[in-house]
Formats: sequence, structure tokens, C-alpha cells
Amino acid sequence: MTALTARAAPWVLATVVLAAAALVTAADHWLQPIRERVRAEAVRAMLAGVPMPPYDNDPAAEATAVMRREGTSYIEQIYRARRGGEPVGAWLVVRAPGYAAEMRLLIGVRDNGVVTAVRLLAQRETPGYGDRIAGSEAAWLRGFEGRTLGNPLRRRWSVSGEGGAFDAVSGATVTSRGVVHAVRDALAWYVGSAGGASQPPVAAPVP
Repeated sequence: MTALTARAAPWVLATVVLAAAALVTAADHWLQPIRERVRAEAVRAMLAGVPMPPYDNDPAAEATAVMRREGTSYIEQIYRARRGGEPVGAWLVVRAPGYAAEMRLLIGVRDNGVVTAVRLLAQRETPGYGDRIAGSEAAWLRGFEGRTLGNPLRRRWSVSGEGGAFDAVSGATVTSRGVVHAVRDALAWYVGSAGGASQPPVAAPVP
């Protein structure tokens, strides 16, 4: 290697590195809209599984991070449904304590505080516990449809073994209690915040 080549080598390497970085930046910029569309479609597909009164907005574009502790649950996010600019309801993503780990639920609520449906998005329970809620006994979740914070009375929003109005899924009492409390807490937050109006956020707890 000549002295001239040796002196030029670092500049050549730097040029290659800068060119590669520019290409990566350009590719990332080009892919960003695609990633956003994929993310929005995934959200729409998730929301489609929980009924809501007719709406004409795009709830995926109206996502708001809530990040608020309510009761024993944690309200993560709200997706609002509107018709003619007026709220008709919302979907709430809620984290709830289970037997061995947290669960994530999607809870649909009409603007008048009536539950439309509850779906289990994710759970890491001991095998057999969360599965009973999400799998063969998922019909249990339909027991929340049409419920409000006053039906049953708030003090009875628990499992029957604790004097509550909801029968627990056999063999999954703790998990059932977590779901019942999560729906209750989501309703309490939604109704108490005038349809999910802005609330000052708090830091998220460590999962």
C-alpha cells in the first residue's frame, strides 16, 4: 500500500459509512408510511372484534394514551368512536392482574356507559387458567355485555365467592376476579371522565 493509498483509506471508509447511513435513513423514511398503515390496519382489525354503535370516524387515528391507574387495573389506551363529530362510545385497552401475570383486555363501552363486549387480548397466566377465559369458556365474557356501573351495583362487581354478582370460571377464580375488576375499573374511569375526556397521565408501572 502506497503512502497516498494509506492516507486515502480512512476517507474512503468514511464515505462508504456515510453513504450507507444515508441509504438506511432514506429506506426508513420510505418505509414509515407503510409501517403506519400496517399498524393502523392491525388496530382496526382488533377493534372490529368488539361491537360499537355506528360511527363515521377512524378510531385508529384517534388513539390516546391514558396511562392511568384505576382501582386494581391500569387503563392504557382509548380509541374513540364518533358519528357526525359526536361521541358514540370507545374501546379501552386495560391491563389487569391475574393469577400469575397481567392480562390485557379490550373493553367496548357505549357513550352512555353500557358495555358492548369484552375481549382478552393477551395473557400469560399459568397454562389452563387464562385459557379458560379466552378459549372454550369464552362465552363467560359475554356476561358483561349490557352491564353498567350500576348494573350490578359497584360494590357487587366481583366474583360470587366474594359476595359479587359474577360467577367465576371454574378453576380460574383469581383470573375471573381480575377480569371483573378490570371491566368495573374501565367503566368507572370512562364514566367519571365524561366519556374519556383528557385526564392528567401518570407514569406506567413496570409490567
